[in-house]
Amino acid sequence: MFDQFVVSPLNFLLYNRNSENLSEHGLHPRYLHILVNLPLLFGPLIAFLLLFVFMVLYIKNKAHRLVMIMLFLSTVTPLALLSMFPHQEPR
Repeated sequence: MFDQFVVSPLNFLLYNRNSENLSEHGLHPRYLHILVNLPLLFGPLIAFLLLFVFMVLYIKNKAHRLVMIMLFLSTVTPLALLSMFPHQEPR
């Protein structure tokens, strides 16, 4: 039963850790995440993401500013972490 148990994030890390796998399948440029994956994941919500950036600059209330910063970081941080190391996109 446990021999069929799959942990996808672990498999992703183990596969991409091996440089032979990456050389066999090729790599994609790092900017691909911003140009392709971000619009696919969030679609028109990207406009709100940009709006959040401008709102943070003009919000006086510290609590509201913190919420806006957290919303922004919850979107940008995973994308930045994913772009830091070479990997293949899931197929």
